[in-house]
Amino acid sequence: MIKVYIADLSGLENEYDEKLNMLHRSRADKLNSYKMSADKVRSLGAGLLLEKGLEDFLRSVDDMCLVKAVSKETQSSKMNCRGRFTLPKDAEGRYIIEYGYGPQGKPYFKDYPDIHFSLSHSGKIAVLALADSEVGIDVQEFRGFQEKVAKRFYHEEEYKILEAVSEAEAKEMLFYKIWTCKEGYIKYTGKGMGQDLRSFYYDAKREKVCNEEAELANCQEIPLNTDNYFCSLVFHQNIKKIDKIIKLSL
Repeated sequence: MIKVYIADLSGLENEYDEKLNMLHRSRADKLNSYKMSADKVRSLGAGLLLEKGLEDFLRSVDDMCLVKAVSKETQSSKMNCRGRFTLPKDAEGRYIIEYGYGPQGKPYFKDYPDIHFSLSHSGKIAVLALADSEVGIDVQEFRGFQEKVAKRFYHEEEYKILEAVSEAEAKEMLFYKIWTCKEGYIKYTGKGMGQDLRSFYYDAKREKVCNEEAELANCQEIPLNTDNYFCSLVFHQNIKKIDKIIKLSL
């Protein structure tokens, strides 16, 4: 199961203090390390989206568990299922989320190790992917074609395709399509910027992340209904589709 959650962060700065008091303490404390107010707002929005998205995803898992239990027609199965996948709160009503970190720093939920997540924010948009297998998501606000970035980080196959596009808007669109797939993939693998971005490439025709030897993962555009951003989700190549894309109000 894969679910993608989207939040518009516009106006969140006007509710910053109120919303901050709703955020789980570990993330709220982290916001104090940011110097720029815009970074604080984006991080706050991402944190709120993570909480609301995880709550919804756990509810879905809980419902699926109950359906399976009902099919077994035993009361004990139902009792073991209902409420098993819930997000706890502290005495002040804040959600409690405990994180662990993999060997290369990729975060995971300590209490829900089988639920994988990826989080990204840019400009006024935050996105979250939750799944029962590895995922990577990235969103970028358009800031023009970045030729120096493409020359430094893009695989020769990607750069060759970019060079063939002459129209400015199309070139910018393709640049961010490739960039979000590459960012999504290094989140998917958990290797981050420690992975050579030129060691793999995005194949737009097949919507795959590949290297010279094999197809590595799927890369699918996530529609945001805005012309100023591009968002891509990377997931296992054996998975055929995303289950649901949900817009949440924070």
